[in-house]
Amino acid sequence: MAEEMHIGRRTRLLVLTPLAIHAALILLAFMVGNRHSCDGGGDLYIWAGLASLLVMLALPFAPRLDLAAWKRLLISAGLFLLTAFVWCLAYQGSGQYFMCRLF
Repeated sequence: MAEEMHIGRRTRLLVLTPLAIHAALILLAFMVGNRHSCDGGGDLYIWAGLASLLVMLALPFAPRLDLAAWKRLLISAGLFLLTAFVWCLAYQGSGQYFMCRLF
């Protein structure tokens, strides 16, 4: 019989948490859109994105995984870059305004 691959609870958290945060960023970007980006929605989206980047940096160190420190750093950097990509892509896709007023 083939061994059944078991994904532990902590490993699932390491996968499902970024997926949930990415989905929330995309949803928030399209809720803000170009309609509310100058009414404080853009600020909300920027702060949510920065907070999600910080969470992604810390996430591999939160659960007690049996990983070496360099693997945790590599996972942290990968999650950070993936979240930055999703954040920017959702921003561009939602049509938010970068500059609301020049003067």
